[in-house]
Amino acid sequence: FSAISNANLDILVKTFKIYKPDSGLRYLVGFLRAHSVRVPRHRMRSLMHRVDMIGQMLRQRKVIARRKYAVPRCHA
Repeated sequence: FSAISNANLDILVKTFKIYKPDSGLRYLVGFLRAHSVRVPRHRMRSLMHRVDMIGQMLRQRKVIARRKYAVPRCHA
């Protein structure tokens, strides 16, 4: 893991959120890896909660509209 301070991580995450405001934790992992930063997942979760608490709550509340799928018979 990288030895990076919380202040520097906050700056990186705020930069990421400026360019991708609707992205979540998985995109953040990719962004940090592209910048050669590897941190534990629990630290990343607390970081997202600290930096983007409102956005995190809004993303969790989104409901995906599912469609009914019906076919006349099996494997149709």
